Formats: sequence, structure tokens, C-alpha cells
Amino acid sequence: MGNFLSNAFAAQSEKAIQQWVDSFTSKELLKQIENNERQGIDMTVYREALNAKIAAEKKLEQDSRDAIDFSKLDAYKNARSAEFIDRVAKCNGVSDKSKLEPENAHLVYGRVVQAHSNLFKPAVDDHNYAMVVVFARDEAHRYDEEWLAQTVERISEMKDRVINAEEDILDKICRIFNLGDSGLIANFLESRKLKAIPEDCRKFIKNLCNEKSTFCFPLGESLSGGADAWCATNTIINRKEELPLSYIPYNRIIPFLSGQPKAGGGDSLLAAWKKESGLQNIPAVFYTK
Repeated sequence: MGNFLSNAFAAQSEKAIQQWVDSFTSKELLKQIENNERQGIDMTVYREALNAKIAAEKKLEQDSRDAIDFSKLDAYKNARSAEFIDRVAKCNGVSDKSKLEPENAHLVYGRVVQAHSNLFKPAVDDHNYAMVVVFARDEAHRYDEEWLAQTVERISEMKDRVINAEEDILDKICRIFNLGDSGLIANFLESRKLKAIPEDCRKFIKNLCNEKSTFCFPLGESLSGGADAWCATNTIINRKEELPLSYIPYNRIIPFLSGQPKAGGGDSLLAAWKKESGLQNIPAVFYTK
């Protein structure tokens, strides 16, 4: 069996190998390779592809480090000129009527929680891609990169607890008989899984687990630690203007202008929230060398 699988993997075309490699993160890919090697499968060409992938990722990280200079934003943290507001509004396709007022717009750091995989590499198309970011509006946490990183880690841990919640006998019965396809039963099973996390985070994490969901939620005390913290979906429209080198920075920090967020979920609400009082992406030229 091992020889058959080895021959099958070896027979893959270079294109097929690359597609397989691109479908995993480096950590996931290493796990897959090691698992196949334990079965006696020759994964030499895949290890070579993994090494090339890791080298490319390290270069992107170094290029990002070399390009970014957040200190250039210091001039805009306490006072924002009308010209700066206009430039941000234009970058986001916001009308004069909907652009933020300088006195009500806070410059904040957003930390990426999750994003479309294409946003982690240089742009090769003009498509719009979504991401989820966490940010704080209070002065103590707006630019606290350590707090942002820790909060993202806590959010990811809660999401994993829900997704990987251990099945009990009722879950297994519903899965075996495909009962989870029913809306009412699916909602019931989901609500049971959500009980694995604090109540003040359940609605938010429920939306986060749905890749098609658009939302803006204040973080509960269990995640915020007392900060005026929010988590929201955000769409990147013009990557070459909105992201340094057209991809998410090495530290996953993206600066925004933030108006007063409105809590909720749903496409129509998000559209209104972003245009009128939500996050507006700051052009990368303001924080790149």
C-alpha cells in the first residue's frame, strides 16, 4: 500500500504539487507530510516545495518589516487635518456626505483575526477580499500591539473551543442521520457548542465561525479586559493603495480611522456602518518608507 501511495504522489505534476502545497499553511503542510511519511510514502518533492514556501514567506515578512514605518502615523494620532480625512475617504470610496469628521475620527490599530488567504501575499488580481479585525477605541489600548496580539489569541482559542467541541451521543446521532441539515436542529446543536465559552462572547463567536457573516460587535469583558474593544469584518477594495506592498503586514497590524461603531450583523448594516461611522482604511503611503 505504501509503494502504491508513494507512486501516486510521485506521479503528480508540478502544477498539482504546487496546488496541494498552496492549499495548506506551512504548519498544516508539515503535519500532512510527516503523516504521509509515517505511512512509508516518499514526500521528498513535497518537502522541497515546503522549504520553498517557507523561504518565500520569510522573504515577504522581511520585505514587510523593511517597508513599514508606523512612526509616520504619530503626526495623525492626536490631530487629523481635513486634508488627511479627505485622503482616507477617497481611498475608501466614501462620499463627502459620509466621510468622518476630524474631531470624531480616532486613529486606531487593527489586528487581523482572520482573512482571505490571498491577502497574505502580493496582489495578483483586483478582487475585493474580506478580513476580520479587532481594535480598541480607548486611549489605553488603541496602539497597544501586545494587547491586540493577546486578544486575537484569546478570540482564536474561543473559536477553536466551539468548532472542536467534543461530540456527545446526541451530536453523533444527529451527524449519522444527517439531522444537522435541518435549520432548527442545526441551531440547537450550535447553541449547545457555544455553551463551551462565556455567555458574553457567544453571539460574536457564532458570527466569527460563519465565514459568510459580516458583523461588528463590541467584545465582552471575557475578551476585552475592560477595553472599549470591537471586532468587525472589513473589506479591502484597493490592495495596492490600502495595504503595504499589497498584502497584510508581518505583524498583522493595519491602521484605520474609526468612527463610532454600531453593533450588529448582516450585509446591509455593515455597508452603512463602514461608510458612515466605521473603519476606514488608511492609505499605506502614510505608514510606509
